[in-house]
Amino acid sequence: MSPLRPSAPNPRFQRTGAAELRQFHLRWRSAVGGVRRPPLKRKPSGDVITSPVSSKVPMNRSLLSVVLAVSSVLAISCRSVPPYPICKAGEQRAVMDTLYFGTSMPQGTVTSEEWQKFLAEVITPLFPEGLTAWAAAGQWKDPNGLLQKEDSYVLHLVHDDSDRADRSIHEIVARYKERFHQQAVLRVRSPACMSF
Repeated sequence: MSPLRPSAPNPRFQRTGAAELRQFHLRWRSAVGGVRRPPLKRKPSGDVITSPVSSKVPMNRSLLSVVLAVSSVLAISCRSVPPYPICKAGEQRAVMDTLYFGTSMPQGTVTSEEWQKFLAEVITPLFPEGLTAWAAAGQWKDPNGLLQKEDSYVLHLVHDDSDRADRSIHEIVARYKERFHQQAVLRVRSPACMSF
């Protein structure tokens, strides 16, 4: 007869009920290779308070289930979005870059003539294949939360995804910022498919 498994009903089990049975079960599981858990805490009166681990186990398992489910969904959704759209027959992969050039300077603004000169001298030689540019009215909130309005120019380029094209765009941005004393030029880059 095993000391952990009584063959006859123990009067202690009948007195204390389920809590004592749970304590016995935990000790029995640890003896046969299960996880060892700390003993149940008791009040001075002998009543069971709670187990610091057993009350957390169901929550940990459900939390683990939620984490695994969310991770699976995220992994599946990340895998299902290709870096480029699936281009159809007759289309080829491309990159669309849209650049937003502000016109306010410490002394004045960038005039239409200055913009046209920059377009001819800097941008066109770097993208001779073609481009689209237009005047626009922009606005944003400054660090103080005030709405600022500024005329701007927008440049839209569709090009191959190459280091040469990327370097050319960085050069355009750097030269505009230097020539017209700008803090930033906004660049929005998107994958695309193109055809003629």
